[in-house]
Order: sequence, then structure tokens, then C-alpha cells
Amino acid sequence: MLRVAAVGDRAMAEPALKSSDVFDDDRTSQVAELSDKVFGRPPKRVAFPGGQSRSAFIADMGDAPYVFAKREDKDDAQLEGIVLRTLGDSRYVPKLKAVVENWVVQEFIPGGRLPMVLEAEADYSERERLVAGALESLIHIHETAHAKNLHHRVPKVGTVDKWLWNRTGAAKRISKALNIAPPELDREKLVERMDVKRDEFVKWDARPGNAMVTREGVLWFDWEDCGRSKALDDLAFVLCDEWMDVGVDGEWRLIDTYFPFFNRSLSPHQGRHYLRLFGVTHMILRLRMAQKLYSRDDDWWDRDYCLKGDKIGVTPTEMARLVNRAKRWSDGVDELKPLPAWLDSLADRLKLPV
Repeated sequence: MLRVAAVGDRAMAEPALKSSDVFDDDRTSQVAELSDKVFGRPPKRVAFPGGQSRSAFIADMGDAPYVFAKREDKDDAQLEGIVLRTLGDSRYVPKLKAVVENWVVQEFIPGGRLPMVLEAEADYSERERLVAGALESLIHIHETAHAKNLHHRVPKVGTVDKWLWNRTGAAKRISKALNIAPPELDREKLVERMDVKRDEFVKWDARPGNAMVTREGVLWFDWEDCGRSKALDDLAFVLCDEWMDVGVDGEWRLIDTYFPFFNRSLSPHQGRHYLRLFGVTHMILRLRMAQKLYSRDDDWWDRDYCLKGDKIGVTPTEMARLVNRAKRWSDGVDELKPLPAWLDSLADRLKLPV
């Protein structure tokens, strides 16, 4: 049976489920059809490591295992194919095998997702080193993408009408759901400050769960959401995720070290300000996602289930981490002055261990 391989001497995942555990007859036929289109033969074994809800599987084709990942539509699959084909000579993305309709077929990379590897590491200096490796691989990806003019071949992201406005309303939606007073944010000013020229290649969904730690370094997968925005967005996606835990000092060191490499076009002051605003907005969005699921179920989720299944952190620990980080990042930022008191109210309402 296929198994996600160990990183170092530590196994980073449970054994994958057999195809018979998760596939019904229709899905089994689909797997066979896809494999035949790409390889001209059925797979020897199939694993579904993400669980039944994930539209991806690993197929052992005899010579090697491959990942079949289903995307929302053909355009998303084609975009990911272009990116993987362009960046495939690097060791920072999986090599592309084929794109079949809305399926992307790529090499299987043994390793462990970054959140799982961080969780297994008690030494915070080692955690910081691992995250530094993830950021360095993103920097290499950005540089390669620009050298190959990939930023001109991907769509802009974050420019849809009222996109920024809707993002800045997450705190208000949380407040309504939990019956607490909303923060008096000047959302028009927030939108204005974050409305920058979006002209740089970004992974966009660069959350730690999309980073694979291998013996050779850190590799990034799931590229269907990539586009053209600000490279600083990727830095925020990594550092502002609820599963990112490198300690407060480690967090500031990572920002100080890697900010210059992600800030490609803004002045240092503008770039720092943008990173704070975008990062805090992103954290509140993550809080909103977790709060919706908590409110729906009227209970916290099992932490191991969230971590191993690459789920949103619907846990008091992860929500508290976001609250504390958002307070730190808001400190001294004029546009975010109303947030610390509101975050305290949120923590009190949910009894978070802040």
C-alpha cells in the first residue's frame, strides 16, 4: 500500500486508504479511465490519503506513483499545467505528467506537509529553519517565474469588483454571528491602502498545508489559484496561517530576513504597511472560516483530525494563535487601531486560551 514517506527518521502521515475503502463503482471506473488515457493501462493500486472529501488520489502505475488532482474546471487545470510545465525544471514544484480535462496528473513527491512536520518538531529554532526553507523555495519560484515571463501568462487575482471590500468585512460578519460589537474599522481606507498594482507572480494559496517537506528541501503543490498580484501576499499566506507556529521572536526574525526578497516594488515603508494590512485581513478571514464551522457544529473539531486532514483549524488553540498574532500585527497600525479590543471580545466570547 502507498504511504506518504518519512521526513528524516519521522513518519509524517498515516497509511493511505485502499481504493476499496473509499471508491464506489463509478469512481473506480473514473480512475481506470483516467489512467488509461494518460498511461494506457490501469493502476496497480490506488490510495486516497486526503480522505473521501478530497478530489485527488495517488495511483501506483507500476513504474512509479502519480498524483491525480481534480480541479474545479478545465481552465484551472490548464493554468496549473502551464505553471508546472514552466517551473518543472526546478526542484520546487512537482513535475507535470499530463492535463486531462479538469484533472492534473503529476509526479508523487514523498514527504510531509509543513504543518505536520512543524507539529512533530519541539525545537522552535528547527521550526524556524523549516519555515525559512519554505520561504526560500517560494523566492526561487518567484524569480524563475519572472525570468520566464510567467507573470504575463497568469490572470490577476484580487482585482474582482468589491473583492477587497468583502475581505475587510470578515470581522463584521464574525461579530454578527457571535453577537459581539463589531470593530469600527474604516473599511474604505483599508481598501484604498491595499489597492496596489498587482504585477508580480504569486502562488496565492501559499498556506503551509500546500508545502511539502522532503529530504531535498521544500516543494509547493496545488497551483490552480496562482496568478498576478503582490509577492508580499505569499509571505502573508505563509506566516499568517493558523498552523504556523515558530514563536513570536522567530516570526519577527523571519519577517526581517525575508521581507526584502518578497517586497519587489514598494518602498520599505509601504511594503511593511501593506504586509501588516494584508496579513491581518487574511488572519481575520481564517478566523471567520473557523468560526462558521464552529458555530455550525456548536463545538470544536478534533485537533488531530484538522491537522492530519489539512483542514481549517476549528480549534481553540489555532484560533487563539490567530487572535494573538493579529493583535501583534495590528499594534501601531493606525487603520487597525479598533482591532485589539475587538479581538479580546472575540477571545472572551469563545473562551480562547489567549
